[in-house]
Amino acid sequence: MSHKQLEQDNQSVFDFNPVFDEMLAAAGELLKPDMANADAPAKELLAKHHTALKTIAELHVQGELSLEEFQSDLRDEMMMFNMELVALEAPENVALQNAVNAVRDVLSKAVMKRTAENLVRKNN
Repeated sequence: MSHKQLEQDNQSVFDFNPVFDEMLAAAGELLKPDMANADAPAKELLAKHHTALKTIAELHVQGELSLEEFQSDLRDEMMMFNMELVALEAPENVALQNAVNAVRDVLSKAVMKRTAENLVRKNN
């Protein structure tokens, strides 16, 4: 692999862990006011989806998943996360839905930003 190819590959790598930390924080902040006891279990549930979410994000950033496929896979993963949260029998469904939406939004924004950066690099 040439130096230029290696450089391009490194530019397309998506550092998921900081984004995942931001997703956890977003979910936790939204759950705290209404569901102080659901914060930790919700974060544990989200952690179970770490690998799937990371894979979806990386595949889209690398151009192996279209935007539509990325959005569909992300929606499916968030539906599963939401169902698991509801299974906690938490009293406040609005807070749960807001947490799921926040997690999805954080990941979507980070992936779209990285995809745009890759396109700019590719065109330069």
